[in-house]
Formats: sequence, structure tokens, C-alpha cells
Amino acid sequence: MIRSLRVGMMLAALALGGGCAMLGSAPADEAAPSAASRTQEWTAARQLERFLIWFPGEYNNNEQVWAQKEVAAGKPIAEPILHLHHLVLPVEVPKLGNNVFLVRQTVGGKTEDLYRLHLYRVGTNPAGDGLRMEIYGFRDIARYADAHRDPAVLKNVDLPELTHIPGCEILWRFDSTNQRFHGAMADGACRFQSDRGGVEVRVSDERTLVAEGMSIRDSALSADGERVFGRNDGQAYENRKVRYYLGWAAMQREGRDPTPGGEKWRAFRDIALHNEGQTLKLTWADGSPTGYSLQLAQLTYQGSQTPVLTLKLLDDATGKSVSYAWANPDATRIGLNIGWFQAGLVRKSEDIHFGPR
Repeated sequence: MIRSLRVGMMLAALALGGGCAMLGSAPADEAAPSAASRTQEWTAARQLERFLIWFPGEYNNNEQVWAQKEVAAGKPIAEPILHLHHLVLPVEVPKLGNNVFLVRQTVGGKTEDLYRLHLYRVGTNPAGDGLRMEIYGFRDIARYADAHRDPAVLKNVDLPELTHIPGCEILWRFDSTNQRFHGAMADGACRFQSDRGGVEVRVSDERTLVAEGMSIRDSALSADGERVFGRNDGQAYENRKVRYYLGWAAMQREGRDPTPGGEKWRAFRDIALHNEGQTLKLTWADGSPTGYSLQLAQLTYQGSQTPVLTLKLLDDATGKSVSYAWANPDATRIGLNIGWFQAGLVRKSEDIHFGPR
């Protein structure tokens, strides 16, 4: 389903997601240079090389959404955190030149519920020593909604098919001490007239990128201070890169209370789940629901503050866990065996931050 943005096509060309929280630093892969030599060593060209390695992947803020609910403990949440999933895929768009990415955002933790679709072009900043990212929107979003499955269709995109607002570029600079990129729009530079009512809209966007995640804080205000998008509390959206696991599951036809000696198993093959809360509804061979789902998630429990990878069997009727297994977040294998239900997953080793498209 394609959702329309409130202020129309021009606004759709801008927003990737919600706020900007500070992610943990990526492990340093080299000794931090001295302050005097840092600028010389991290030239714009070298920053671009690092950015092009870190930026591609799939991102999801499942743990942030889960943690907010845990803290609320069943009480109403005044401003629920939007559950986002981002696909940042390197693509070829000859009319835009080099270093172009298809950025596809979906909501609700699903990968098919399209919310926003953009092209990003990244290069060195001619006016500075960092990087410059330009954001383009599609005039006909429906036409390219599934371009992530067949990126070759983007080779024929022409500039008139795209929207672009000068002044809304994101400028990036690498912090070599903390091993992270900081990006932001120039203060007050991104503004345009809304196609609804002709009201001026002013956009701000701040981001942090590390090897394993990206945080985003963007917002838009009308000239009279009315919020167009973005969170009222200014909270960041913390998006981690997902890791995919592949495997299988098996379940007795009679479920959790099988008749002794009446074992009739149904196998579920070619399962692919990412570790940021992806949930798979299990169905019988005829397509009817089994009443159970399998979920994989990396979570940090409030009591111990210990991050773990959890594999859960969920009861669809209640949404509660029937049983679960846990392992270290970097585990390459995880499995579950409760007699009438079994499952086994192995972490995808190649192209690790991308799953089936």
C-alpha cells in the first residue's frame, strides 16, 4: 500500500524517517589520528570511500519501539514511536551519475507497506571538506514502488521524473575520533511552498551514521510554527542494520497437544528472518493459519541490560510467547525445540545486511 504524505509530492521528496538518537560508536578499525593530522588524513575522498561502505543495508528500529512499550508497562503512550524499516540499496541511475542509492522506507515493521521512496546521490562537497547528499523524489511513486526487486528499471529514469529542492541537501563530515559520520541540512536552507495552500514549509534534518546503524532526526514546521512532520518531543529514531538468518521449522499438525502416536509433521522450509523483530506467520500447506508465528529479535532486557538474540514462537490469538530461546546477539546459529515444534536458523554470511527482495 502506498501512503500519501500530507503536504504532497514536494514534501515526499524530503523525509526519510523520524528523529535522531545517538548510536553507539562503531569499533575503531585503526588508531585515532592526532588532532593536527586528522583533517589531512581524512580527506573528502577518503570520507566518501568509508561512507559508501557503511551506508548501504537494511535498517530497523524495532528495539526502540519495543523498549518504549516495556517502559509504558501497558499504559497509554502519548506519542508512540513509529516502527520504521529502511532499505538503502546501491543502484545505477545514469542520469544522476555515480554513488546513487534507492532509499525505501516502510512502516509497522513490515517490508511491503511502502511509506516513502527516494533516490540519494552522494559525493564530495565542492564547497567544503566533507560530503554532500542530494535527495530526489519520484513523481510517480507507484511506477517504481518495486524497483528494489528489479533495480535495472532505474537505469531508464529521466530527470523530469524526479523532484528535487535546492537547499535541502544533507552535508556530512566524518568524526574519526568517535568513528562516526554526522550529517545535517544547513540551518534554514531547506524551505519551499507547500502544494496545499501555498504555506512555506521549513525542514531540518540531522543524522548520525556508524558501521552498524543510523539515527535520524528530521522535522518540518510551517512559517507560523505548526508542525508538519516530525516528533513533538524531538526524540531520535535509532535504526540498527539488520542481519538475516535462514532456516527451517517443523510443527505437528495437532499443535501443542498432539495425540500420542499421531505425529503428523508439517515442514516450513526456506525461512528468512532478520534479527530486528521480523515475524513470520506460519501456515499449513493449504494456506490456512496454524495459529502460530515465529519471531527473531535482538533485545536488551531492562533488568540486566544484557543484549540477547531471541527466537520466539508466538500464539497469534494472544500475541504472547509460547516458548523462546536466546543466544548472544552475534550468534551464527539459534534453534528451538519444544517437542511438537522445532526450528533452526543460521546467520546469512554473504551480503549480510540485505535479505530476499
